[in-house]
Amino acid sequence: MLYIYEDKPYRLSLGYSAFPNEFDTTKGRFRKSHPNAKAKNLNIRKHELHASEIIEEFIRQGERFDYQKFKKLFKGEKDDTRTFYQFFEEMIAEKKSLGKAGTLKAYKDAYNTIKKYHPKDFSFDKLNYNLLKGFETELFARGNTAGGISVRMRSIRAIYYEAVRRGYAKKETNPYSTTTNKDGYAISKLKSKKNPKSLTEEELQKFKDFDVDGFPDLANSWRYFMFSFKLFGINFIDICNLQSSNLTNGRLQYVRQKTGKQFSLLVTDEVLEIIEHFRTHKKYIFPILDEEVHIDPIQKKNRSEKILGQVNKDLKAIAKIQGIETHITFYTARHTSATTMKRTGIATDVISEALGHADLNTTQHYLSKFDNEVLDGVIVGL
Repeated sequence: MLYIYEDKPYRLSLGYSAFPNEFDTTKGRFRKSHPNAKAKNLNIRKHELHASEIIEEFIRQGERFDYQKFKKLFKGEKDDTRTFYQFFEEMIAEKKSLGKAGTLKAYKDAYNTIKKYHPKDFSFDKLNYNLLKGFETELFARGNTAGGISVRMRSIRAIYYEAVRRGYAKKETNPYSTTTNKDGYAISKLKSKKNPKSLTEEELQKFKDFDVDGFPDLANSWRYFMFSFKLFGINFIDICNLQSSNLTNGRLQYVRQKTGKQFSLLVTDEVLEIIEHFRTHKKYIFPILDEEVHIDPIQKKNRSEKILGQVNKDLKAIAKIQGIETHITFYTARHTSATTMKRTGIATDVISEALGHADLNTTQHYLSKFDNEVLDGVIVGL
């Protein structure tokens, strides 16, 4: 047996056997009386040297002795482990192959950011509190917001837990705060200080009065904003993916991509006017995605983000023309829709402060309790 002592004894069979009188237990070698003693003793020496090389490599890498890993290396078995960056790269490739555009973007950003902080790859047991806290401190020093850091930290945590599920990381080295480990790293402490802005009544009226005919290059962005405002602040990514099939019996029925919640919203005359302006024989309601060009989810995501960037520039131009002082982006339509409902006396439990929530899913939870007739009445009033 190969005998190793590291915190506790480990024994690994070398496949040899002998009678007690044929083996020198003091020297750990076969006596001359044993058949082929010289050759076997040379093999034992080779095994000892091989074992020493593996252990020395653990020391050079700063790793604790891992018997299972040692055993695989000693026997020449394929090492089925993954380093942190190796597995991170595999997960990025996996999300790309699955067309998970949103997750792919988040993973890439987190990967590039932490690799800038810690360029050298490391094993999962090195993903500890000190590394994560140091990374967080570095990001704050670079001017990142708590919300932005939280997104990256959640991606890293998702990578770690997936590595645990696949056997590449150990539960025992979990660096995150849990019910049994209050001293672990807590992402929840990264509070996002959201300060969403809505247009005032006066500013909203100025926006509505914008001369779309006089500024045709800004007109489509104005229509997208108004479409969102009229329909509870529908997200831009959902607007991009709306198809003619989503229109049924005077209602817009769609599933919000972010939450998977189903919506069935009344299409008022004002909303229909915007839809009819873009009406073509094409698949999508709005001229943002092209079914012949934007095929997979990643292409759609990239196209949507590109157009959103242009829309936000256009909205700033509109605000300047109309004398609107509030910083305006497409997201402003969502918050303005909610605050307008509040100003017009809609019950707080219907709106639930809408986009004022730190967690927008809470808003959807409140809205989901009301039937279509209640929500239709709200839409008409916008």
